[in-house]
Amino acid sequence: MATADRSSDGSYSLYGMLKRITYPTKGYTEITYEPNRVKYSSMTPVPRFMRDQNVLSGYTLLTQDALSDCNQQTKTGTFSVAQNLVGVRISWELQGYSNPGNNVGSSFDLTNPTAGLILVSDSYAGHKTGSTRIDLPAGTYTYTLRVGCQTPQLGPALPTSIPVDTSQTAAPVLPPPLASFSVGKPVSDDITLAIGGNRVQKVVDYDQSKGYNERVITYNQATLLNKPDYITTRETPSTTGQLSACFSLGHTNVVNERTIYNWDGFHVSYRQVTESFGQGGINGQKTYTFDDVYYLGVSFDQAPYPPAQNIPWRTANLLTENSYRKNPDSSFELVAKSGTSYTSGRLSATANGKKIERILACPTNSGVNEQSPNTYFNSITVPVFSDQFGVEIKTEEQWFGTNVLSQSTSYSYNTDWLVNRVATTNSKNQPEEVLTYYANDYENSASPHIGSLKTINAIGVPVKTIRTVNGQAVEGVLTRTDALGNPIELYRLDVAAPVTLTHDRNTFMPSGFNLFQNRQYSSKGNITQITPRNGPTRTYIWGYNHTYPIAEVVNATQSQVEGIGGVGSLESVATVMADASVQNIGTALRSGLTTSLVTSTVMQSGVGIKQLTAPSGLNTNYVYDGVNRLSTISNNKNEIVKEYTYNYRDPNASVGTSPDGNQSPSSTGTISDQLATVNQAYTYTVLSSLFTDPENQGLTYTVSGLPAGLSYSNYVISGTPSALGQSSVTVTATDPGGLSSSITFFLTVGTCFITDPYIVTGSFSSAISISAVNRIETDAVQQVLVNPSASLTLKAGQSVKLKAGFVIKPGAAFRAYTGPCN
Repeated sequence: MATADRSSDGSYSLYGMLKRITYPTKGYTEITYEPNRVKYSSMTPVPRFMRDQNVLSGYTLLTQDALSDCNQQTKTGTFSVAQNLVGVRISWELQGYSNPGNNVGSSFDLTNPTAGLILVSDSYAGHKTGSTRIDLPAGTYTYTLRVGCQTPQLGPALPTSIPVDTSQTAAPVLPPPLASFSVGKPVSDDITLAIGGNRVQKVVDYDQSKGYNERVITYNQATLLNKPDYITTRETPSTTGQLSACFSLGHTNVVNERTIYNWDGFHVSYRQVTESFGQGGINGQKTYTFDDVYYLGVSFDQAPYPPAQNIPWRTANLLTENSYRKNPDSSFELVAKSGTSYTSGRLSATANGKKIERILACPTNSGVNEQSPNTYFNSITVPVFSDQFGVEIKTEEQWFGTNVLSQSTSYSYNTDWLVNRVATTNSKNQPEEVLTYYANDYENSASPHIGSLKTINAIGVPVKTIRTVNGQAVEGVLTRTDALGNPIELYRLDVAAPVTLTHDRNTFMPSGFNLFQNRQYSSKGNITQITPRNGPTRTYIWGYNHTYPIAEVVNATQSQVEGIGGVGSLESVATVMADASVQNIGTALRSGLTTSLVTSTVMQSGVGIKQLTAPSGLNTNYVYDGVNRLSTISNNKNEIVKEYTYNYRDPNASVGTSPDGNQSPSSTGTISDQLATVNQAYTYTVLSSLFTDPENQGLTYTVSGLPAGLSYSNYVISGTPSALGQSSVTVTATDPGGLSSSITFFLTVGTCFITDPYIVTGSFSSAISISAVNRIETDAVQQVLVNPSASLTLKAGQSVKLKAGFVIKPGAAFRAYTGPCN
């Protein structure tokens, strides 16, 4: 409908959005949302479905006119636009009647004769309103208003299309004919539109011990993905001959019985996001910038043509992250920043994957069975895409006063797109590299396991890793694997000084590497034995159908364990399920391997350890409740050493209600942010009525987060702040049951936030300390007389010596300040 309201309503899209999480610890997290918004510099890129929306900034009237005179019937005028305007709203209203010489009713036309453009041309016999949002370049515009009357003269008769209420004696009154329009320009120079959906605007975390912590998120550089631009070619289906179900599909994919465009729908991405911590960013800010959205786009010479799509792994990757500290003067100072760049390169099709689609195949006969669409579809495959994309460079900088600590790390990839080089600079400004080699970096002749890795496609398993400093190797690990890719032999580079190593594709074992660990595995890939070069062998026994480890034996090999009576093959033991059998295995191991340390466990499937037996033979028992929560831990004598209880809030109780029905206090107001002057006395009284308790219990007030020099006692915050800065101060009221409520405000300590105390002459009631007076100034309109030897005698008999050259004129009032700010 032309008059349909297509403006987005964010309230509806909030349905089902996560709003609040309340934790058993009585803390909570609250999430606030705001509508998604996109800013445009012109109407050209605005999608059609959004063009009828009003801009969020509102409009101011540029021009308007109206015509309702049937004797005149036509009115023409012009208006000028001095400079280019974007997002102008043009609205019009038509009320017209057709007559023998005019079948169109009333009309409105708006043109730009110079550019030869028709901006609006609308007519209607009846009542109609319309509007559009367009850009108006600078120039002169011509408008024409016409009113359609039933007869050429004024006072039209009743149209036959309008029903007459015969129950009324008075003749019906028809609306007068009308053609009117108005032009409004946006208040701001850009076009900001709500596009539907919501984004997180604020997250507030509350913890009883730490108080409130809020994060406010703002968004910039929005991009709306508003149409399937990444369909490279589209063709409208057309019927072929008499076959209504047979279409000429062209370059369009078909799914089931319909031709569709495969795309992700309307969504928005933001390339810059700011996160402020605490009110006004008191605890700092972070800004993030993100990469734009990437699309799949490759030409195909043969149908079916796959629909292109946005690439999630290339979309909205983090580019920069900057951290800021808020200074006492409210400015933000950069303290750390990091940046990430990514590899570039064209996407290409690959045969590694196929996407099954169906296309309509037209039958050769004229008969069509529309009830069996599969008759006309053939299963075919189209290529999907692989991509070589990853982090290329990461940079980090941190500021410590005037010193900057920076680091840059670069990443390189091999032809299989696996990281094979990570280069950085260490704290001594020396270049460091970590080089990684995989199966495809060797010839099969280098070692039998190299070919095995390639056969099972385990090409991502690292075979050799070398760390170099200044181009020379200082550390290295070499791994030999079994037929399943499990590491069975680990070799370490043992050198007294850095050496130069050159990779040889035909050599698996270079000089300098020595075996430092052997490993063995079960048929299921569970590790069963680790034998280090220096140290005791460890054997692991599995049970519960190869699912859980049931024993660790230190200082015994797998063959020694299997030789113990009551144990046998570890493959057979791994199938044991009964708890009693598992216990017997642990007992047999401790009895048969007296020089080994055996730790055994009995497991509760899907829950955790039920019993743990130490090498000494002493048991620790774990008991769980009906919903698999740990309930008690008992020792070898079945004495409970730990007990766990779980209390949850009654779901029908209000937030802040304990299981016994006690409710937390509630605040009756807030505390506005406070200002204090450094090295000056400060006092603030907290109202005792700031919190109330539902049960009228006595409340205990505490204050946390005060700046240095201030303390709290008996509702009064007092002291002398000694350092500049801003503090988040929390006032907490706690009832006898331990439930509490808090209020947080900000206290800023600056240089001169107060007016220094002073004393006016003539009002002294006691002696004034000479040392307490900091400065004396006069209120007299006339200038102060100069008399270097002048002095001031106070009422109580004390004298204050004025600065050389200054004297108070007789009869002039003055102030004696006791602080540094005036």
